[in-house]
Amino acid sequence: MWWDKKCLPQGLSWEDGFADGLFACKVFVPILSKPALEPFSRLTTSSRCDNVLLEYRMALALEDMGDLRAICPLLVGKIEEHDAFGEMYGDFF
Repeated sequence: MWWDKKCLPQGLSWEDGFADGLFACKVFVPILSKPALEPFSRLTTSSRCDNVLLEYRMALALEDMGDLRAICPLLVGKIEEHDAFGEMYGDFF
């Protein structure tokens, strides 16, 4: 597992760090939320590169080359209060 807050060596750029982490893994499990994907709706040809999109594109390229076995996105919603169950994730879409 690679998590930037825990695995990024001090002084290494985030882009280099996540690329190194992605190249070292065999299964890519991005944790995606509605806020993480929301910027996609505003992308234009002149937009700055979106980091979520960049990481996913790199994973797809590694999968095509056979260096990555699988991509398994994990979709998480926002935490909501449910009477019978208490707080839980829901309403991803």
